[in-house]
Amino acid sequence: MARKPKILLVEDQRDVADTFVTWLKSRGFRPSLAHCGLPGRALAKVTRPDLVILNHLMPGMLGLDILRELRDDAATADMRVIVASGMQGIHEQAALAGANGAIAYPCDKEELLDAVERVLAL
Repeated sequence: MARKPKILLVEDQRDVADTFVTWLKSRGFRPSLAHCGLPGRALAKVTRPDLVILNHLMPGMLGLDILRELRDDAATADMRVIVASGMQGIHEQAALAGANGAIAYPCDKEELLDAVERVLAL
């Protein structure tokens, strides 16, 4: 049986984080969680997940700033990243910064899981 991908979710809203973790587990993914930007950035660099899902607006560090740092570091430059935000224009900025995908908040289970599977298939 193939190993299911590790997914790091960096999300400061605990209710959203808990829901996303439940949805990811329901599809067999192995999620881990950071509740703000700085620990999320560190965890991405240490654990080397198959995918990082970044909320954009978080305490400590913005999701786009984390994405840029990941892209600027040779060890994490190829890490797959989805940016999640309800802010207008962020998805275009995320694409320019090198995101592999984006999802709009709020989203439902299928939107999240479809985006995850699409990015992991790259």
